[in-house]
Amino acid sequence: MVTKQPELWEDGQYLLERDPVHRTRYSEAAMKAQESKMLRLIANRAPQKDIGVSELAINGETPPLWRFGFPFKDEYALEYARRHSLKIEIVEADREAFDGREVLDFSETDDTWMEDEEIASFLICASRSLMMEDLRRRCGLLLEVGRPFTFEWDGLVSLWSNYDIREQFRLCGRSKYDKVIKILEEAMNEGKQYPDSFCEWWFDWNNDVASRAPLAFLLRLLIFNYRVFSGSNEAQESRGEPPATSHQLRPSVAKQHLPSTIELPFNLPLSPASAMSVKNPALWENGQYLMEGDPVTKNGFSEAALKAQASKMLRLMRNRAPRRDLRRSELALNGRKPPLWRFGFPFKRQYALEYARRHALTIKIAEADKDAFDGRDVLDFSETDDTWLEDKELAVFLKSTSEMLMVEDLSRKCGFKLRIGSPFTYDWDGLVALWSNYDIVEKVKECGRHNYDKVETILTEAMNEGKQHPDSFGEWWFDWNNEVGVFMSVN
Repeated sequence: MVTKQPELWEDGQYLLERDPVHRTRYSEAAMKAQESKMLRLIANRAPQKDIGVSELAINGETPPLWRFGFPFKDEYALEYARRHSLKIEIVEADREAFDGREVLDFSETDDTWMEDEEIASFLICASRSLMMEDLRRRCGLLLEVGRPFTFEWDGLVSLWSNYDIREQFRLCGRSKYDKVIKILEEAMNEGKQYPDSFCEWWFDWNNDVASRAPLAFLLRLLIFNYRVFSGSNEAQESRGEPPATSHQLRPSVAKQHLPSTIELPFNLPLSPASAMSVKNPALWENGQYLMEGDPVTKNGFSEAALKAQASKMLRLMRNRAPRRDLRRSELALNGRKPPLWRFGFPFKRQYALEYARRHALTIKIAEADKDAFDGRDVLDFSETDDTWLEDKELAVFLKSTSEMLMVEDLSRKCGFKLRIGSPFTYDWDGLVALWSNYDIVEKVKECGRHNYDKVETILTEAMNEGKQHPDSFGEWWFDWNNEVGVFMSVN
């Protein structure tokens, strides 16, 4: 690094200036300037009620990651788990530390438990994970945990980000949105959290901002503002990749060209055809112009264009086929921002539904929805059959919810937080993902080498216990949430 770099200066003070006595430390002036700069960076990225269209990840743009949701503090998650008597199973090796308990009920804990540093870390970590699971069930939506770029809050109950808002809002639906917001407003303010938590767009810590700050300074800040893993930090990919939400609703090959018709809380240009030139090589396949109109109806694409679109999409998928290993150059290391790949086990939506039935997975039904479920307070998937799928809205609910429940169930069995990916293929609908090329270092460390074999065995058996064909096994899959598509990619 050279002193001419503007990011290494703040108000005339060199940020890497060494202490004249203790050469392994920064000078007092440098440390004050570092803190001042960090607070300025945070102030410049303050939460917003709305974000502009230019800040959305559309038309090939890759803006910084913003998340929409309710912020919380670690202590609040712990209090929430106590108030709601949330429970977690204790593995046999750890039961001695919990007075022989097989199950820990958080309502039995108090602040004296926090005097033991390891127990305190476990309680904060587990309470965040349990709070999120409870809120997901109450809302019937796959919520994520974000990391708001601030020192005032520790986490964010995130509905969506500027990368996955279209898919997530489609899953939520406008009619359900108000109900979800009401549930979260009450849930995130029922205790003594101060200031009040309300829904805003938050800039996320997993962005490139401050990436060139002195490492020692960043470590000092991270220690000061320690964020415990919550089943949610999940090292959301530092380039702002979309956070592996529930399944991507992928259009068919023939309909790949159609703009989305979903409603969003703002006007969003979704047509992929806008402002594209016929000279663009991405718009041609084997001599066929991909946006050629139908000469008869003048509405839609010609048959030749549709065939070429389908052919190109399959070629793009073949060029990004799953692999057993990735090259080091494809990992997000040393500032690289490669395309997103996820390692995991693929599945079909029908398989997730059958899994939920076989394992009698359950979900609480919101008061407003009980009539649609014959008055049930809790839906047990083992009570459902394929006749339930004849109702289109009910079918969407069952399939999306069963995916979420299956991954939560597998996470419990593995003792390791799994996520849902969107494999770039028409053969599969989702991916039970262990990690991605953006968070592999953190996730492998969390999983542990000794635990990996057990996790792989559990998932291999779980993802092949039904009649899924072909067999599902662990591979690296290119993700749908990348800048690739019929109208934007050449190869």
